[in-house]
Amino acid sequence: MKKILFAAVAALAITGCSQNEEIEKAAKTAEIGFNTVVKTTTRVTPLETDNFTAFHVYGYNIGETEVSNASAFTTPLIANGSSYTRTDKNTSWAGDTYYWPASATDKLCFFAYSPELSSPDVYAVPDNGYPTLSYAIKEVDFQEDLVIAKATNLLKEANTGGVSLAFAHALTQINFSVKLTQNFTYKITEIKIENVANEGTLGFENTTWTSQKGSEAYIYNVTYNSSGYNPKETSEETSEETVDFSTADNALMLLPQSFDDSSAAAISVTYTVTASNGQTTFTGTKKVALKNSTAWGEGKKIRYTLTLPTGADAISFTPTVGSWTDDSREESAK
Repeated sequence: MKKILFAAVAALAITGCSQNEEIEKAAKTAEIGFNTVVKTTTRVTPLETDNFTAFHVYGYNIGETEVSNASAFTTPLIANGSSYTRTDKNTSWAGDTYYWPASATDKLCFFAYSPELSSPDVYAVPDNGYPTLSYAIKEVDFQEDLVIAKATNLLKEANTGGVSLAFAHALTQINFSVKLTQNFTYKITEIKIENVANEGTLGFENTTWTSQKGSEAYIYNVTYNSSGYNPKETSEETSEETVDFSTADNALMLLPQSFDDSSAAAISVTYTVTASNGQTTFTGTKKVALKNSTAWGEGKKIRYTLTLPTGADAISFTPTVGSWTDDSREESAK
């Protein structure tokens, strides 16, 4: 029985399109390495080849059956999962060693995710189906770029160069821009998404979510005063300017979900507008309902561009001049 080492060569290449990074291993030909792909770009700070430092993997021996067999995942190769870590891109991965089965016709399946799960998140294998992750969105300061991967029906002979794991982003990234009217000063104190689901079950079969539930609010990390802000975009054809609030690490990472007619999900913006003469024309909160809007998909980057009204209606005057009225008077000179 030949040695299979999970030398987890997990190099995430996050770009606009898929990239496959092949890793050469100067080791025994029976060792297993992971050649990995990450399919799209996301947040917090986004996972890339250089900063990908950990993942967790489960493995199963399904014998000579096909992975489509609903009860195939009953013989674990890595029963409790195994973690692979490295300090940085220049260090080797550290993790447990496992072995190919003695039979060359036995097939292996692997399911991986990153980062490590924390309570109440749970990896599970249903009686009739692919593994799942029960997952809850974290508070804003602790949100993460959740990625998962699978590799199925693997034979030893065809995978001597390493097991390919195609990591897919499982959450939706949300960012904001705003359109502002020129000659007004804006002070934005809060942008919030509210009444959105925060828990669900993620299936490894096709990276889709089910059983979404909950109703949470998440505040986008931005405060803004236009008097001291340099907008990234300016429209020369209109009196509006567009300000992009996204930074390297302030995107919200939220649960993919849809918004039907009954949805209470909304975006609220709290802000103040001041005219050039110093008069406050608006102060308060405006809200945009998300019901019947486009769903949030897995691995999607969504940018909402919000138009913030000034609340300013200029005072106009309509002067009229009346006609002269004759006033004839008779006086006697004395």
